Amino acid sequence: IFMPYGDGASFSGYREEPWPVPGSAGDVLHFRGLRNLDATLEYAKEHLGMGDAAEMVVTGTSAGGLSTFLHADRIADFMGGSVRTTAA
Repeated sequence: IFMPYGDGASFSGYREEPWPVPGSAGDVLHFRGLRNLDATLEYAKEHLGMGDAAEMVVTGTSAGGLSTFLHADRIADFMGGSVRTTAA
């Protein structure tokens, strides 16, 4: 699964309420990266066959590399103890 993102927060943020954009009346930002990560994993497990995996490699480059190591344990827990999950 390739997961691009646009906010630079490495899928780490979550804020319930939108954040107003300074100097731009009426415009807001939504920080929901962690929820996006969780929803993508759930979808892949249910609909893309990831639930049948025996092994999983999580990787990324640049800021995606940071995401890899920020979320490796979360993803391994999500996949369950029978799935070998490696961060590289």
